[in-house]
Amino acid sequence: MTSRDRGQATVELALVLPLVLVVLLGCLQVVEVLVEQVRLVHVVRDGARAASVSDDPEAAARAVTGAHRIRLDVATTDTTVDVTGWVDVTTDVPLIGRLLPDITLRERLTMTVESP
Repeated sequence: MTSRDRGQATVELALVLPLVLVVLLGCLQVVEVLVEQVRLVHVVRDGARAASVSDDPEAAARAVTGAHRIRLDVATTDTTVDVTGWVDVTTDVPLIGRLLPDITLRERLTMTVESP
């Protein structure tokens, strides 16, 4: 390999490296959103389960959110509990976060009321 070839490889790397970095940061942002989606599904499911067996469905559902930024809305009928949760996911990964809008994830689950 001559010094000219090494110089060409260096230039090619310098041109491709920013693109690779942007793709990796984009993948990191997607993973962050997916983790929040999974967390939202679990909190809504746990909230619906707690609300379906409680005398005070709203308090029981809200108790499972803990320190999460997830907000819950609980609607009850005589036979079902409907829990809707949503969370705002900020796109704060460096470089990529400024290019993408923030995302609001939503999840809804209906569960049959059980006697406490």
